[in-house]
Formats: sequence, C-alpha cells, structure tokens
Amino acid sequence: MSKLARLDNIRIDQNIGYYIDKLKKYNEDEDLLKSLLLYMCFNFQKNLFGYSTLDPTHFASVMNHGVENLKRKHPNPIYHKYSGRSKEEAEMLQEKHGRVSAYRILDSRLENALLILMHEGTLDTYLSKSEYAEIIKLSDFRFIEDIQVVIEKRKKAKKLTYLYKLSEQFEYSLKKMFFNANISTYNTLRKKNLEDWYLKLKNRINICSNRGENQIVYSIQELAQVMNISTETLGKKGGFSRVKNRINDKFNNTFSPAVTNEIEQLQLSWVKGKGARTYNTPIVKWKNKSKEELKALNNIIYTDIFFTELFKDLSVYYSNNYEKFSHGEAIIYERFLLWLLSPKDYEVKTSKYVSNYVDYKGRHDDVQRDAISFFEKIINIGKINLVEKIVYYNDGRYVFKNKFKGQEFEYLEIKDLFFELTQHYKFFESHYMKLILK
Repeated sequence: MSKLARLDNIRIDQNIGYYIDKLKKYNEDEDLLKSLLLYMCFNFQKNLFGYSTLDPTHFASVMNHGVENLKRKHPNPIYHKYSGRSKEEAEMLQEKHGRVSAYRILDSRLENALLILMHEGTLDTYLSKSEYAEIIKLSDFRFIEDIQVVIEKRKKAKKLTYLYKLSEQFEYSLKKMFFNANISTYNTLRKKNLEDWYLKLKNRINICSNRGENQIVYSIQELAQVMNISTETLGKKGGFSRVKNRINDKFNNTFSPAVTNEIEQLQLSWVKGKGARTYNTPIVKWKNKSKEELKALNNIIYTDIFFTELFKDLSVYYSNNYEKFSHGEAIIYERFLLWLLSPKDYEVKTSKYVSNYVDYKGRHDDVQRDAISFFEKIINIGKINLVEKIVYYNDGRYVFKNKFKGQEFEYLEIKDLFFELTQHYKFFESHYMKLILK
C-alpha cells in the first residue's frame, strides 16, 4: 500500500489523459502547466488538512525544472487581470512593502501558471460524475479553487511556498476517475516530445484493459499528431513513407524502451485499411494483465485510496474541532499525531473508517469490526507512546523508534506510519504487553 503514492505509480485524472494536448494553446506555459498538473496529482495523495503544499524547490526536483527559471518574471502575467487592484496600485504597494510580502505581485512563471489553473478554463471540456455516477460535461472548469502564498522567516532569509486547494471535481476524479502513470517516465519522454502520447496511451490502456481489449487502431494522421510528428508531407510523393518511418523510429527507439517496465509486450504493427493496397493503418498492441492480476492491483490501489482519504478526513475533522491548520507550524502535525494515538473521539474515528471504506472499497459485513480493531491497536500503541515516546513527528517526517534494535524508521506520510504500525502490531504485543494492559 505505502508504495503507491510514489513517483513510479501516481493516480492521474483521466481528463488529463483525454485532453492534455488542449494545453498547447498556452504556448510557452504549456510545459509548466502539464508538469504542475502531474505534480498536483502526486501531491494529492499525501496532503492533510484540506490543502496541499507546493515548495518550488521540491517541485523543480520532481518535475525536472530549473528553480531559477520558475522564478523568472513572466512576460505577460495574468495577475493584474484578477487581483482586484489596478496595476499601478499593485506596483506601488509592492514597492512599499517589498516583493516578499503580503503585497507581492504574483508574476513569476510558476505563479502565473498557478493562477491560470485557478482562474481559466484550461480544458474545453471536463468529464465528471454526479452522485448517481452519470457522466457530466463541465465547460467552465478550474483545477484549483484557492491559492495562498506562505512566507516563512528563516533566520535572515525568507522562503516562499504555496498552499493550494484543488477544485471539488478534480479531487473527485483523483479518487474515482483515474489511471496510473510514472512521473520519471513522463519526464524522460517529455524531453522527446512524447509525454502527451504517454499519458493518452496509459489512459486508453487502462480503459481498454478493463473491457478485456488489448489494442488500439489509429489513423496515421492521428498517431503522428499525438507523437508530435509533422504530417505536412503526407499528401506529397514519398511523404507517407517518410511519416511512417518516422513513427516507427520514434516508437521503436525512444518510446517503447522508456515504457518497457510499465506496458508489457507493447508493439506497433501496420495493417491494410479497408480498400487499401498498402499497410497504412497503425495498430498498437500490448499484453493485458490477467483477471487475477487486475483484481490484486485494484485491491492495492483502492486500499491506498482508502487510507489516504481516511487520514485526510480525520485531519480536516481535527482542524475544524481543535485547531485550525496553519502552514509552517509543525506543532499541529505533532498534536494531530497525538490525537490519533489517543482514545479521544473514538466514535468519530471508527465512523470515518467505515464511511471511507464503503466509499472506496465497498461494503462488507465485518467493516465495523475492522474499524474497532484498527483504532484499538492505535490507542494501545498510544499508551506505549505516553511512556516510551516511540512515535513522533520531526522535521517533516513521522518517526517510529524501535528501542529494542536501536533503529528509527521515517515516513513522509502519516498513512504509511499507521499502516506499518498496525500491520506489525504483534511486535508491540510481544514487547509492551504490560503497558497495553494498563
């Protein structure tokens, strides 16, 4: 479970797979917008308290962007269009209070891309679902609902990070309408202008596999376009062969080697289309997973979604009822951890376990019993922790300290910590039974 929310297996909104090429209209901003969307998909799997954090340095590292380029001023920023202040007033206030202040003009390349995702309908169409699971089309869709700029004081310097809240429809898709992909593969193919086809193909393979299908028939124009290969010569003498050879070369020497560990037995072949005398129709085939493999994979995926959403849900409850989330205050993460380890709000915790389980894994007769067992284990570990302090939060990580072996295990995500602790509960029973029975 804990391996899923990693760069090699992230859940991506199907709409990105369908419509990623629509971002071409943003010209020089296209590449950054696509990288932000994938990063947000990754980040969504580990946020707490309703907001996600975007640290420009971490984003640059994950998505292979230069930090200084992200900071560069955009030649045509959209900030003044939506700020509510005139350009002159905004510039005067920034001059007075400083660029790293509450009056900052959000005009860097990164900030401009974030504002585009919040204010503009980047996709012409967005598919979502109602509570009755029918497909609905949204024509005025926004990926981001809110952005907050956070200024952290660090000795003599200040650091900028961004908090953002995803729109309700985007969040829904990341839980219910998604496919899985690899950010490292995306970054590799991005260098060769093949990242759009990678996302489109992964999305279509996911859909086809669930139907028991294992091939996609393209036209040469369609395949060339999605692979960023010019089709201008198709109507000219020898042009068809040149485009076909370019597709074969790009597929065999660049695309296929990059995805060989993700898509089993991927191959491109050409067949004669209806009434054709030559092999003019490309077909992409792959080997599907067996029903048993798909069932096991889906169980892992939805177990991860369940635990992700359970701890998000609990974090929002804690923030609403105990202390509001404020970025940069590590104390709230520590207190939230201690609250989870305590018997406080036991009924709320077990109720949220049941409701999230039903939402993402379906009903079963023993889910209430499982919820009780899960939180009883956590509470017992909490009893041990009051005496021994074996679980704590430190510098952005959750830590379990095994004092018997002198080892420390660090977790970036709270769901991974508790999943591991409950999976190895027998360790605590065998070493701390007296504290548990207190």
